Amino acid sequence: INVDDEDFYLDLLFFHRRLRRLVAVELKLGKFMPADSGQMEFYLRYLNRYERLPGEESPLGLILCAGKSEPR
Repeated sequence: INVDDEDFYLDLLFFHRRLRRLVAVELKLGKFMPADSGQMEFYLRYLNRYERLPGEESPLGLILCAGKSEPR
């Protein structure tokens, strides 16, 4: 994705035929951070505006994190 001469990279992008929508996947090595949600929202807005074709549903985002929070 190129915005204002800066490149941004999705980890994975699929098209789900039955749901008729793009599915963006971000892979994170650490635990979930609030900034990850903002990054995904940025990708989904871009995909919805510039990549979605007529007849397709809005894109779906999935963030997969390898780390987790420890219970207290």
